[in-house]
Amino acid sequence: MVWPLWMKWPRRFDFVALTVGACIPDLFEPYFNLVYNDAIYNFQRDLTHSLFGALTLDFVVALVGTVLLVRPLLRWMNRRWPSGLWSRFANQDFLARRSWPVTLASVWLGTLSHVLIDVPFHATFRLFAPFAPDSLIFYWRLQPLADVASTVLFGPLFGYLLYTYWWRPSRQVREAGASRARAN
Repeated sequence: MVWPLWMKWPRRFDFVALTVGACIPDLFEPYFNLVYNDAIYNFQRDLTHSLFGALTLDFVVALVGTVLLVRPLLRWMNRRWPSGLWSRFANQDFLARRSWPVTLASVWLGTLSHVLIDVPFHATFRLFAPFAPDSLIFYWRLQPLADVASTVLFGPLFGYLLYTYWWRPSRQVREAGASRARAN
């Protein structure tokens, strides 16, 4: 949930880099969970959801994804199907160029925020993996309750941010453009 940071200080952060960075720790999780055995899945999860992983592997993958994949894809989509969905959030242009230090810091903050927000919602969370042994944050049988709590807390907040600051404003801009076109 890094979007409120960008909404408060849009020139100090890179929206795309924050978003990609926050998504990267979970990006390969479904693949590893379905294809590999529990040991490999747990190793991948421990690495991508640790401070070390956020600052190394997650950071590199998020930076490459931001610069070489997501930002060019959004620009292409915005040219192909002009819409605020591909370029605006909270009435700010998120495809505007940002300096490298801003992009690097935003990727890092995105990956780190994901890891730190996950801490209270996972019983066996290895924040210092691969350097520290397993650490039990809370009794593991409470994990289903933590899953429900995170869904109840973050699900509506995410939906509210998407609708209020992304979907609704982009629809208003598109409808205003269509009204002007009909008037001419």
